[in-house]
Amino acid sequence: MRGRYAAHLALTPSGRHLFSANQNADRISIFARDAAMGRLADTGRSIDIGTPMCVKIVP
Repeated sequence: MRGRYAAHLALTPSGRHLFSANQNADRISIFARDAAMGRLADTGRSIDIGTPMCVKIVP
């Protein structure tokens, strides 16, 4: 679920997921993050939304 032009990135408070606002792909991609190593893995999950420019995580 990758996209084009990552306009903004946001980590969840736990640090286990990263959300990427892909402005030109009309989606927010969700990645799993290995907190110890910092490596990202595509979860295959996304949120379809028109022209996302920013992600705000609200706990």
